Amino acid sequence: MLKHLSNLKKSNSPKLLLTIVAFLFTTGCGGGSSETTMPTKVNSAPIAQIKDVVVVNDLTISTLDGSLSSDSDGEITKFSWKQVDNEAPEAKITSPTSSITEIELPDVKSKTIFEFQLEVIDNSGAKSTDSTTLEVKDVNCLDYSENIPASGIFSTDFSAEMVPGCNGDIYIANKELMQIDWVNVVSGETIETFQLISSPKQLEFDHLQEKLYVTFYNINQPENYYAVIDRNEMTVEYVTLDFPITMLTLNKNGGVFISSRNQYFLNYDVYKIEGDEVVGGPWSIDVPAIRYNHTNNQIIAADYGVSPASLYRYGFDENGNISMLEHLRTDGANGNDLEISNDGSIVVLAAGGGNGHGYDILNFDSTDLSNVRGKWDVGAYPNSVSFSYDDSMLATTNYTSLVVYNTSTYQEILKKEILPCPYNDLFHAEFSRNGKMVFVKQDCLIEVNGQNDRVNYIHYFKIPENT
Repeated sequence: MLKHLSNLKKSNSPKLLLTIVAFLFTTGCGGGSSETTMPTKVNSAPIAQIKDVVVVNDLTISTLDGSLSSDSDGEITKFSWKQVDNEAPEAKITSPTSSITEIELPDVKSKTIFEFQLEVIDNSGAKSTDSTTLEVKDVNCLDYSENIPASGIFSTDFSAEMVPGCNGDIYIANKELMQIDWVNVVSGETIETFQLISSPKQLEFDHLQEKLYVTFYNINQPENYYAVIDRNEMTVEYVTLDFPITMLTLNKNGGVFISSRNQYFLNYDVYKIEGDEVVGGPWSIDVPAIRYNHTNNQIIAADYGVSPASLYRYGFDENGNISMLEHLRTDGANGNDLEISNDGSIVVLAAGGGNGHGYDILNFDSTDLSNVRGKWDVGAYPNSVSFSYDDSMLATTNYTSLVVYNTSTYQEILKKEILPCPYNDLFHAEFSRNGKMVFVKQDCLIEVNGQNDRVNYIHYFKIPENT
């Protein structure tokens, strides 16, 4: 180029030379109309990724984990879980906008495939989805109801409470042998025996966690420990506390609340337990019988064996402290059994007649106990109440009969008179988990070789098919 310019200079053409120099100056220095365009950065879409899930049983809690989802050039700002409609029944997704969520699986009648989808959105608005399937088995509720007789009776040693399983299997707190007997009352088969260190008292079964909780007593005095029986692992573990256990009620996610008579014997203290640690309390309440309402995070309490019976409603404030929200004199005397429907909307208390209400079991609004929405006419001296797992039925007993009602219509579905026996005590009406059977426990005193002996009979009845 320099040589070329030299030749031009020799040509004695100054006008042409100035033109070329001006052109070179403007071009080399970036002048003129030419512009340099910077490349635009392209956002990379995030990657949604769900960890593999295992086969689980129905009526349990499983977990969906999307924490492996990533975004190479930014961050994920939104997670969104949903169940894909593939004609499987609806499962409850507890935390649909979290990276990890629990799902509460419903009852299924046979092996069922559930499908779930995760959508993630990054800070630039780009989206990505991933899906997974979950196989849910009906292991504990095999439908062999056609082999179940319309009614039957099963005799057992002197026992405290019982908790039904699915069809014919139940868990019995055997006080005499200090064990839990898991038996099938239809076939008479003993499925499993869980040996304990003391006489069992109260049984509470957590269907979602597949765990049975057992409290104990020694010469009618409550012990300061309870057992947790893992139905899947077939293990027994004990939780020891610094106070005696009057009553236990299930909290959500595997925790429990416990009422304990305080050292001054004036009222009761309530504690919240998670694992083997006390994480809340003591909170002072007036009565021993407690039930936790997981729907509105409140405790319903009642007094047993006094007249008139009372109901209390306690709530938690933002600091986790408890306070009384409501106190109500109820429909009768000598309360025997307190229950809350599984959806948390109904409170019922089995109590004797009085206060102008006869012997009805009242339908109390769980958010306003003064609001009585209906009644079930049980008969003299009701002493137990229980809801079916789907809340469609209510089972009740008095000292002579078992009555099953349609919860919403208050109509009788099934009524059975139980033949009385010496020292007749008829209580603990309970449904099987799939609602196809109802059980009632009868406590009797019989003479064996000239001596009185306590024996229990478990009566069972099949719910009519057209119910």
